[in-house]
Amino acid sequence: MTERLIALFAALQEALINERSALQGDDAQGLQAAVDAKQATLNAIHEVAPGLRLDELGTLIAGLSPAERKETEPRHNLLVQQAAAAKEYNAVNGKIVRRSQQSVQGVLSLMTGTDDALTYSERGDTQRTTGASAYAKA
Repeated sequence: MTERLIALFAALQEALINERSALQGDDAQGLQAAVDAKQATLNAIHEVAPGLRLDELGTLIAGLSPAERKETEPRHNLLVQQAAAAKEYNAVNGKIVRRSQQSVQGVLSLMTGTDDALTYSERGDTQRTTGASAYAKA
């Protein structure tokens, strides 16, 4: 099971790297392929180890005999490292998505006038405008 999980977490990392590349390159097809691969890999991980908790594996390994621990611990450590890297990749990808959403929302707010906007008068004074496009009021 451990070897299969190691392979799956390596595949998950690859899918997350591909997802980041697609996000940064505005590649919709690449993003869809990466998301599909990520989901398929996560499904496979859950099939192999339902309810997997890596911290519980550490407790199990601590209870093994020294010979069993010597054999199992390096693979467990690799698995934990891969899971932590996947978690970090996913967090960064989430931040990229949130920033993109915020940018799009900001542009839409300016264009539709759904957000308060500061406009400048001909004298250089500022005032808040609501309910219409800041471009129209400026």
